[in-house]
Amino acid sequence: MMGRLVYYNFATQQERVINELSEEYIPGVWLSSDNTLYASIGDAKVLIVSSLHSERIRKHYFLHDKPHTSANCQNTQVQMSQDSVCLFSVEPDYGLEIEIPHSTSPVFVAKLSLQATKRVEGVRFPPYSMPFDFDEERLLWMEWQAEGNRVLNILKITGNAMTSPIAVFPKQYGKVSFARLLNDIVVFVHNFRKIKVLDIVSGEEKFGVGVHKSDVVALKVVRLVSIAECSNLDSQMNMNTNIRTDSSRNLLLSADLKGYICIWDADNAFELAEVIHIPSLVELTKEYRKKQYFGMGYPYVINCCGPRIAISTDYGVLVIKSRFLESIGVVHS
Repeated sequence: MMGRLVYYNFATQQERVINELSEEYIPGVWLSSDNTLYASIGDAKVLIVSSLHSERIRKHYFLHDKPHTSANCQNTQVQMSQDSVCLFSVEPDYGLEIEIPHSTSPVFVAKLSLQATKRVEGVRFPPYSMPFDFDEERLLWMEWQAEGNRVLNILKITGNAMTSPIAVFPKQYGKVSFARLLNDIVVFVHNFRKIKVLDIVSGEEKFGVGVHKSDVVALKVVRLVSIAECSNLDSQMNMNTNIRTDSSRNLLLSADLKGYICIWDADNAFELAEVIHIPSLVELTKEYRKKQYFGMGYPYVINCCGPRIAISTDYGVLVIKSRFLESIGVVHS
C-alpha cells in the first residue's frame, strides 16, 4: 500500500483515515498549530486538509507548477519542512564514456500557507546526488564523485540563490549519513554510529556529540517553543491556545538498531538529556519486548511533539512519552 494517511486523536484514542491510497508516495507530512494537515503527494501536488475534528473534513490540493511526467517523476527529489516543499531533479546517469552536455534543474519551492512559489534556475544536481535536509531557507545535499570523494553542498534559496560547497569527505574518511541543518552547523553520523558536528562556514568538524553502540537508524533536529498555561497538554498533540513563543529550544533525536532512543540538548553543548530503550518499556508485552524493531532497513523517521516521541518501526508507529520533554514543557514549532 502506498500513501496511506491517518490522523490519530490522543484525546479520543481514535484514528481517522484521511487517504486510504494515494497514486504516489508521501515524502512529507506536517500538522500545523491551527490543525491544518499538509501532505506532499509525490512531486505532483500537496494535499491540504482542515477541520480534522469535524464530522466532515475539508480537502483541497496545491498543484506544483512543474511538468509531471514519468521521466521527471523518476528523477525528482522532494523535501518538506513544515508547510514548505522543495522539488528538484537529479541528472540521470547515462552510463556513457563519451562527454555529454550537463543539464541544470530548476528548483521549485512552495510556501503552502501563503500559496507562494519560487523558482531557482541554474542549479545542477549531478548523478548520485542525495538530498539530506531542507529548512525552508536552505537545501543540504551531497554529491558523490567518481574518485570516491563526497562533496557536501548547501543551496541558499532565499535572496540571491546560490550553491556553496561546505566540506569534502575523501573516500578513506568513511561513511557519512543523516546530515541535518541546525543554524550555522550541520549534524551528521560518521561510520554509522558516531554523531558529529560540522561548522558550515569553515567546513571543519567542531566536536563529537556522542556514539551509539549500534548503527543509527534515525536522526532528527527539532526546534521547540516554550509553552505557558496550556490547558490541554496531555490530550492534544497540536495546541493553538495560550502558547507563548518568546523562547525556543533545539533538540537532537537519534535512534539505533538495538532500540535505544537518545535526546540530546543542542542548546546545552548537546548534553545527553534522556535515553529510552524500546524493549525495556514496561507498557510493552513480553512478546513485543523481544522483537527487532528496525530489522527491515526502512528509512525510519523520528519526531516529537509535546511530551511524546514518535518513531516509525517495522511494526508501525511507536509513540513514547518522554520524562525530559514533559519536564521542559515544549511543543514542536
